[in-house]
Amino acid sequence: MYRVVVADDQAIVRFGEEQLVNRLANFEVVGSVANGTAAYQVIEKNPVDVLITGLRMPQGESAVCMIKRIHAAFPDVRIVLYTGCADHEVLVQALQNGACGCVLKTSPTSELVYAVQTVVRDQQRYFDPTLMLTQTELATITQDPGVLCKRYESLTRREAEVLPLIVLGYSNKEIAAKLYISTKTVETHKSNINRKLGLYRHVDLVRFALQHHLVDF
Repeated sequence: MYRVVVADDQAIVRFGEEQLVNRLANFEVVGSVANGTAAYQVIEKNPVDVLITGLRMPQGESAVCMIKRIHAAFPDVRIVLYTGCADHEVLVQALQNGACGCVLKTSPTSELVYAVQTVVRDQQRYFDPTLMLTQTELATITQDPGVLCKRYESLTRREAEVLPLIVLGYSNKEIAAKLYISTKTVETHKSNINRKLGLYRHVDLVRFALQHHLVDF
């Protein structure tokens, strides 16, 4: 029997989720709560396989922080977002911080059923077909959080020297002058950095550098 907790600030949404889940074979709702703190407490006290949560929480609580905290403490709990959240950045942050599935409330309820079954039975991620994710977002969501760090470690000493200069916006000619190399060599290093990190947009390189304290602005 798969044990499910539903968390949403709207009672009518929670009721609908309970009815939907309890009708599934081998699934049972063991907790229905209105906020992240209560969800954490239920999971802490009971064996739970799946958390279905919205991104709207009562004032003062951050759903992204709640998801991150639960995922860190209970990594085996599969977290599925069921949300009408229009803030794409917040939604992506939630997926990057531990959620393994997402269904939009505008989609048929069958999508939620399929998502829950996919993440718990098949141990795979599931994203609503109407959810528009870029290739970079998919890469950062679907890979192990440590993958980028490992990729960074694969950079050569010279590539590691070039990366901060790229992030700071120096041109190829300026980087070449600073490191006493040719512009063609700079271009080669850039290509290798992008390939090794899997990051091809400047904004993604900046975000990566900031997250890992690689650059002082």
